[in-house]
Amino acid sequence: FEIGTSERDQWMRCMALAMQDVKLSEDLQMRLMQALFQTADWMREFSEILICPPEVELLRVNGQP
Repeated sequence: FEIGTSERDQWMRCMALAMQDVKLSEDLQMRLMQALFQTADWMREFSEILICPPEVELLRVNGQP
């Protein structure tokens, strides 16, 4: 499935809430959020590279190789 900006941001919000729930220090939260954002943004960019053009998807849907 595609990972776009919206999915990246939603995941980052979940990670922020999880860190608050377990009461991590603000300093550790900031360091982790920076590292997680780099990974999440890379996944977003990587996902965009892998998206097939519509004509390729259409061929797959119609059962053609």
